[in-house]
Amino acid sequence: MKKAYLKDVKKEIKKTRKRFISIIAIVMLGVSFYVGINTGSPDMLDTYNKYMNDYNMFDLNLMSTVGFNEEDITKIKDIDNLTYIEPVKSVCAVTEREDKEEVINVISMPKEINDETINKIDLVEGSYPNNTDQIVLDNKLSGKYKLGDTIEFINSETNLEDAFSVTKYEIVGFA
Repeated sequence: MKKAYLKDVKKEIKKTRKRFISIIAIVMLGVSFYVGINTGSPDMLDTYNKYMNDYNMFDLNLMSTVGFNEEDITKIKDIDNLTYIEPVKSVCAVTEREDKEEVINVISMPKEINDETINKIDLVEGSYPNNTDQIVLDNKLSGKYKLGDTIEFINSETNLEDAFSVTKYEIVGFA
């Protein structure tokens, strides 16, 4: 019975050789795709974890539309198992260049960059700011601006003095 079945299978494969080869090719392609996806996922996860650790990315991000005052920050610092807190200001500001207005998301940096600093930036060109009138821009803007240029925020509808102590900055780096 077994010999007859194998003989029948061989005959059927010979009769429909092209269909058999097509099915084998489709199965091999499917298996290759499945294996590729499954081996890529751990690599992507490892790359993500390495990036998060290298730049000390935050574990928890608290945001508020009205901001946090010193009392709020003190209460947050008192939470158990909290090792480090870094308050950050983030404001959308308008700047004008060549008669065009652009909206730029401005995020404050800590005064000192050290091992505990959260959300470190990858400095591509230039240096970190040393004074309050210096700024580091996203590397995407390096085509529009260059080191030493000045950028000024001109929001007309919002009072910039609430967010910034200075509105005119010298560009000292790109990240």
